[in-house]
Amino acid sequence: MEMKNKNKYMHEQINGFLHHYMLGKAASRHSLLAEKDLFYFALILGIIGGFLGCISTIIQFPDLGTIIFTCLIPVCLIFFLKKTDKTNYRSNKLLLALPVVNIGFPVLFFFNGGIYSAVLLYAIIGVIFISVLFHGITYLLLMLCFMVNNVICIYLSYRYYNVLVTPINTELLVYFDVAVGFVISGLVVGIIIQYQKYGYEKSQASMEAERVKAEEASRAKSDFLANMSHEIRTPMNAIIGMTAIGQSVSDLEGKDHAFNKISEASTHLLGIISDILDMSKIEANKLEIVPVHFSVAKLLQRVMSVVKFQINEKQQTLITEIDENIPPTLIGDEQRLAQVITNLLANATKFSPERGMIRLKIVLLKKDNADCVLQCAVSDDGIGISAEQQTRLFHMFEQAESGISRKFGGTGLGLTISKKIVELMDGEIEVQSHLGEGSVFTFSVRLQWLLSSEHEPAFVAQTSELTTPDLERLRDCRILLAEDVEINQEIVRALLEPTGLRIDCADNGEEAVRMFREAPDKYQMIFMDVQMPQTDGYEAAKRIRKLDCAQAKAIPIVAMTANVFREDIDKCLDAGMNDHIGKPFNLDDLMDKLKQYVL
Repeated sequence: MEMKNKNKYMHEQINGFLHHYMLGKAASRHSLLAEKDLFYFALILGIIGGFLGCISTIIQFPDLGTIIFTCLIPVCLIFFLKKTDKTNYRSNKLLLALPVVNIGFPVLFFFNGGIYSAVLLYAIIGVIFISVLFHGITYLLLMLCFMVNNVICIYLSYRYYNVLVTPINTELLVYFDVAVGFVISGLVVGIIIQYQKYGYEKSQASMEAERVKAEEASRAKSDFLANMSHEIRTPMNAIIGMTAIGQSVSDLEGKDHAFNKISEASTHLLGIISDILDMSKIEANKLEIVPVHFSVAKLLQRVMSVVKFQINEKQQTLITEIDENIPPTLIGDEQRLAQVITNLLANATKFSPERGMIRLKIVLLKKDNADCVLQCAVSDDGIGISAEQQTRLFHMFEQAESGISRKFGGTGLGLTISKKIVELMDGEIEVQSHLGEGSVFTFSVRLQWLLSSEHEPAFVAQTSELTTPDLERLRDCRILLAEDVEINQEIVRALLEPTGLRIDCADNGEEAVRMFREAPDKYQMIFMDVQMPQTDGYEAAKRIRKLDCAQAKAIPIVAMTANVFREDIDKCLDAGMNDHIGKPFNLDDLMDKLKQYVL
């Protein structure tokens, strides 16, 4: 049994050797000389050796035929060298190796003294080149052919030396030939070994650099996950704690206080989740810019509504300077631009002391017939950033230093996301800072501007309030809500209750299709969840659109789902839906869709 196990082990080792070093390509990529470099080296060496052979032939055999034959060798090699590039060197090396192995070496052997010359040294060079240049079955067949040719030549030389082998004329030329062969073979072996050492050392250095880089990335991700756990648990703790407090207190003031804190913590938690989703889009190269018409003034109103609470809480002063030359109507991704400014202002607020000073300055750098370049600068008098910390500032999962997340909080994602957004808007972002002297973050973006705003609709303040005629029309409407989660049904009912809108609920896609098929004229709109049991929202929407009635083609179907990536929205549209609302949603989201499709 022990002998059988040993034989099995030896068999596995031999198979592993053959597959890894002979039949595989791993060796050629990592431990052997680069194929293309060696091929060019072999050609150049062959050309030099060919010319030396011509000289030796002229000295020994001054007949015209032999001279022409030997001169053809370096000429052919020069031709191969000129015609070889990165696209055809693999085929050319095989085309060159076959005649060298089958014709070149036997001719050299028999016309250059046989074993009483440097031919055997050249045979060793041939073995080296074949071993390094070829792999797999090609290598095995070429090596077998070369070995068989060598053995046959040596055997024929032994039996018919005086008949088949042309000896070198003088003893001096024998020594000369051996010396040349020794020099050439020594150079080949030495160069290959040195190249191997260089390649190995370079590979080791590269692997070490990659290892260090991987360890740093792993450590950064571990720190990020730890920070993220803390960032998520903090608002969750506030939500759970304030929910318990709100349930326990009896006075309305205490309940309102708890509800306000729950709302703030929920908004903060949603911001963290949004950052994580944006990072996922960046890693998947799916973060997109959606251009819309907007004004800088309206954009800043949105930004201020987000950051004013933090600024007021720390009693800080925010000074804004807006260039009057900025066009009133711009075309760009308003939401993403607001996200960048909000991130920078939030960081300035976070790292500045109480009663500190923060400045926001937006200027027009350039303007031509259709495009303009805006520059935005956010400065603060906070803790500042060292030069070494600035090199890591915009890297994924990293903050200026590890202690920042513990002291000030944050995920370390905001600046990375901001940098990507700015780059997508054909701009760049930079920081100027010194420790203890505050920081200035500056970015520029390229936007389009309208030559005449009168051709575009005026900006109208968005509001969820409905007029009396709107409310009267909604009371006469009924919508179908396809949602399998009971609490989500309850939320939609509660949000829309003041409108008097009637809502029928379906617990899955199959039920939604059935309810609409039985009364297609009953509903004016469908809110469709995507992930539901039995039949999902995509299939349900497709089946509704295929029903044989006019209302099935016309009724607005709006997806209501937590799947918010661009491909998710496109998938909803491809299924026949009209629009998309991302969860978690609020009253304004619902009102916007009702105004758009029902009123």
